[in-house]
Amino acid sequence: MHPAWGLNQRKYQRDFGTARLDWVYQGLLRRAMPTIRFDEATYLATGKNEYQQAVAQFAAAQGLDRRRHFVFSASGMWGGFHAIRKARVFMLAELLKARRAVDNVHAILSLAQAGKPLAAVHIRRGDFENVKHGTDFRGRFNAALPLEWYLATCAALKQGCRGQLQFLLLTDASADEVRPFIDAFRPLTTFHLRQTACSDLLLMAFADCIVCSVSSYSMWGAFLSNAPYIWYSPNLQDHGGFGSLWGHEPAQQGPAGTTAQNLERIRQAGDPGPGRGLAVDASGEVPAAFCEHLLAGASARALEKDLIFYGVVPLPRVPVTPDAS
Repeated sequence: MHPAWGLNQRKYQRDFGTARLDWVYQGLLRRAMPTIRFDEATYLATGKNEYQQAVAQFAAAQGLDRRRHFVFSASGMWGGFHAIRKARVFMLAELLKARRAVDNVHAILSLAQAGKPLAAVHIRRGDFENVKHGTDFRGRFNAALPLEWYLATCAALKQGCRGQLQFLLLTDASADEVRPFIDAFRPLTTFHLRQTACSDLLLMAFADCIVCSVSSYSMWGAFLSNAPYIWYSPNLQDHGGFGSLWGHEPAQQGPAGTTAQNLERIRQAGDPGPGRGLAVDASGEVPAAFCEHLLAGASARALEKDLIFYGVVPLPRVPVTPDAS
């Protein structure tokens, strides 16, 4: 059963085509039938990080397969994206079913220039707090990042990609609020589209890289994507030269914490090489290797090199054997 979108302040029932009063129906179900609650304590008690495995273990222990009628109630997001990493295809499928999602994505991607990597830039404003210069962003969410950081970061990306980069601006701000960015980079935008909450996420997922805001929305975009993404480094927890999003949480600091375990693996590896996430500080400086990776990906996807698009590829060279005679 879908969430009670009718209670959502952003009115997501319009995107997913659910009833405005779905929460009434769900409330009646909970009153009429036995309710099995799967809360954070229950999740942690299973000892499983992956959400599906945790639910399966709980269901087996409770004998739910032998019960005919009940309501299974869950809320929250314990274990973070790591716990639902195998559900990405399901989430993409749900978003693609949303109203106007496919139309909106097609409208934007049809404007993208072939041969150039596409950088999706998410500038979150709306109800996010506008903070003063010099504010400590470490571990802080729901705060708007300085527009200057986006300008510096995207300028570095553009220069590093030798101008062979196009930008897609995704924002809940008005055009006037982000006018300096629009004037500087002439990005594709979705201002002219309707119901973009789901399609903007999909566009982030389909882009070649993402410049994130410090928001759960950007996290979802990065989660749904396989592409590299840029994160504002002053927001990260400092672990002696390594940064994390969630290292400040008590559950992540002990030896059983996923962050602590990953930190130990990275330290033991010595030089682990780059990952998907790139921490960029207030200067906006982006390593040259990041830009070269974007350009190499665009080159590999060039239509003239793609067989199924009438492209051509080098054939293996047949070794020449000496004449036995």
